Amino acid sequence: MYKNIFVTIGLLLLIMTDVAAGASTLCKKSEKVYFSCATNGGKIISLCGEVFSNDKDEFGNPIEMDSPWLQYRFGSPRKIELSYPRQKKDSLKSFKAEIIRAQGGDIRLDSIVFANGGIGYSVEHVVPDTQEVFEGVSVGDPRDFDIKILGKTRKKYPNDRIQCAEPADTRNFFSLVDYIAK
Repeated sequence: MYKNIFVTIGLLLLIMTDVAAGASTLCKKSEKVYFSCATNGGKIISLCGEVFSNDKDEFGNPIEMDSPWLQYRFGSPRKIELSYPRQKKDSLKSFKAEIIRAQGGDIRLDSIVFANGGIGYSVEHVVPDTQEVFEGVSVGDPRDFDIKILGKTRKKYPNDRIQCAEPADTRNFFSLVDYIAK
């Protein structure tokens, strides 16, 4: 009888661990996670794609894929509210990178920016001089992110920062920012 209870508890723990591990990203298992975190509002912010292979060149730098792509996703595993761009082909052209180092490196910003529907988005890892890290996405006027407005403009833009509830998965983010900034 105790054996059955321990087996049941063990299975429940495995299921809960698997759900928790997968709940912080909207990337599929076959995709590389470049940035991902859950927000306080229960949503998930993810940058998914295949920009680099798992191999490195002779200098230790990641090797670019033959057909690199990147996609921003926001929502939940059951309902992705925003997926940008829709097509993977040539999707890297839809993104810009911003790197700021100020005051001798005391302020650091690494971000991937894009515009969709006339709104600017910046997926960010920011370390201000207070050392209180901000990870998440800022939303607003595309001009605030140095993005040219093509097509749709608005009279009023949202101005919001959606912060990650826990540290983001950024293990591939900084290589991506460096690559797109080139």
